[in-house]
Amino acid sequence: MRKGIKNKIFDFVKNTELGLREFDLTFNIDKEDGEEDATIEYKQSEGIFKYILFQSPKDFDAFRCYATMFSPGFNVSSCFYDAYVQIDEGLERFQHWIDTELQKYIKEETETDLYEEYLKGVNLVGIDNINYQETDHFSIDQKAQIRMGFQEIKLIIAQNYATTNEQIQLINERIDYLIEAADRLNKTDWKGIFISTIIGMITSLCLDSEKGSQLFDLCIKILHIVPTLFEHSSK
Repeated sequence: MRKGIKNKIFDFVKNTELGLREFDLTFNIDKEDGEEDATIEYKQSEGIFKYILFQSPKDFDAFRCYATMFSPGFNVSSCFYDAYVQIDEGLERFQHWIDTELQKYIKEETETDLYEEYLKGVNLVGIDNINYQETDHFSIDQKAQIRMGFQEIKLIIAQNYATTNEQIQLINERIDYLIEAADRLNKTDWKGIFISTIIGMITSLCLDSEKGSQLFDLCIKILHIVPTLFEHSSK
């Protein structure tokens, strides 16, 4: 592959929004047929998502373009129905691939799996260790303890987990809802809402699994001030 072509590919990849920090660029030669290619691989995909420019064995300036498509199996397909194109068109197609197929993959990989987060939360709290047989309501003292515990949780979240005023407002609204719900729900119903609300807060704050675990454990520990709230149910 001519140096001018390699330099053009290198500059184009370097100047994309993701740049060389997110792409691996390699130039390869097939030992059997001598065909050369430039392979641009998205690093975070562990070899799955890539764009390949195959140089024609008969023309330095002609390339076949293949790329991983965002579809089941992540197959590598031709971008031009196996036709040869000039390098500028091949690089334009690369940019289009970034804006469409690769962005779909990135969105899928970075989007929160709410069901998995829910399962993590259930495991954290220890579903077998919660008493779900209490149908009585909270006493006046217990409601006061819940209110005080959640005020402390509000401060901790604002100081250590929330990053924007919008997040703080949203978290405070959800906590206020839990405090209000303690006035009208029995203990079993309230515990179910408590778990789902805390999971929702963790998701809204975009916390990773480690910080999410810390926050969930913290909420449980603080609310242990309410007698029998998270004790094991009797058999």
